[in-house]
Amino acid sequence: MSLRDRLRTQETFEVDDAVRRVLKEWGQEKDSDVGRLNLARAAKRLSPEQRNVLIARLAEISLGVLAALEKQGD
Repeated sequence: MSLRDRLRTQETFEVDDAVRRVLKEWGQEKDSDVGRLNLARAAKRLSPEQRNVLIARLAEISLGVLAALEKQGD
């Protein structure tokens, strides 16, 4: 997965309500340790397919953060 992949930017990332709730709650958590703990607990309750979607979205978020940090360094 590359942040600079032109085809990647054309994709839409659909998530179901359960995955959306997990991501929302994780994103709103102020304490990163608590956020990780809650994320792990929530992921255990998801189906394998939902867990894979969650992992893909988290990877996408991480790439976005890395891209922002990289751009700041310029």
